[in-house]
Amino acid sequence: MILRLVVVCAVAFASHSLSTETRAWAGATQQSSVSAPVSGSHRWREEIKAVEEILPRLVDRGAALFLLAHDYARLGEQAKTLDLLKRCVALDEGFDPRGDREFSSLKGDPEFHNLIERVRQRNPPVHRAHVAFTVLQNDLFPEGLSVDASKRIFYMGSEYHNKIVRISEAGEVADFVKEGIYDLMPVGGVHADPMDHSVWCATDPGRKKCSEIVHFDAQGTFALPVPKKGCFALNRGLAVPLPVKIHSTLRFER
Repeated sequence: MILRLVVVCAVAFASHSLSTETRAWAGATQQSSVSAPVSGSHRWREEIKAVEEILPRLVDRGAALFLLAHDYARLGEQAKTLDLLKRCVALDEGFDPRGDREFSSLKGDPEFHNLIERVRQRNPPVHRAHVAFTVLQNDLFPEGLSVDASKRIFYMGSEYHNKIVRISEAGEVADFVKEGIYDLMPVGGVHADPMDHSVWCATDPGRKKCSEIVHFDAQGTFALPVPKKGCFALNRGLAVPLPVKIHSTLRFER
């Protein structure tokens, strides 16, 4: 399960291979129960050790501190949890512990309430959104959404139907890449290229047991697969800075 706060952590160690530390850090997107069993307790401590080791080298420390607060809360160490939340909130990166069940044991603590109030004041909710369009097919299980700004078209992936949907500004919905062709696996991240209007997507393993990054031209025709080394568990977000560099956020299964 993904953290309730939906922490999107982009950990870029360009000069390092994927190590045990990175695996633990990428595990930030996994959710667990409030109480940790004996085996869980060992897991949280191993994760804490790994994250604390890389913490001094991280530029964006907010997500790491929030993850550590989660793990210490699971272990019942309230004082450490509160200290980490204070350090995280002080960075003003928008992390909000309010309503997060992992921190339910702190609800009666005045300092915890002060932290929540500080976050609320510095990041006030903005309610200006309105429904732009509705997709009638209710079983798409969309994971990725991207927009071609110049053509004013949205692209949405489907984890359940293994396809990409095209949505016009007027709300007209059509399959951009149809289900069942190109042997496409569940579609996670989606990226519309603003230069040539092609579309990239990152898939989850599916029956292939291996994620892929796939490229389609502006008409939805298969362009090319991206060569890969090894197989990752899940591809979530996808960004393609031109001309060829690709960044994809990952979550590693254990």
